[in-house]
Amino acid sequence: YPELRIPRVCVVTEVPGLSGEDVEKFVTVPLENTLSSVKNIKNIFSVSSRGVSVIRLRFAWGADMELIGSDIRMYRGIHNICLKLHQDRCRFSVKWLIQQP
Repeated sequence: YPELRIPRVCVVTEVPGLSGEDVEKFVTVPLENTLSSVKNIKNIFSVSSRGVSVIRLRFAWGADMELIGSDIRMYRGIHNICLKLHQDRCRFSVKWLIQQP
C-alpha cells in the first residue's frame, strides 16, 4: 500500500520561566489567532504548560506543505509575541508531524 501522511505541522514555542497560565494567555492564544489565517487549515489543537506552547495544525489533503511551512516560519506574529514578552530566550520551531492515518 502507498504510504499516507496526514498533513500536519507542529509549532513549538519555548519561553523559559513563564507559568502554564501565562504561556496560554501570552503565547498560545495569540499564536492560534495568528496561525488560524494560514491557508488550508482544517483544525488547530494546542497545549500550554510551564515554559512551552505546542500548537498542532492539521491541513486539507493536497495542501502544499513546503509552502505552508515557509509561510509559518515567516509569520511576524510569532516573532512579535517574543518581543512583547521581552524574552531573549524565547524561541520557536516548526516541525512536521508525519503520522499514519
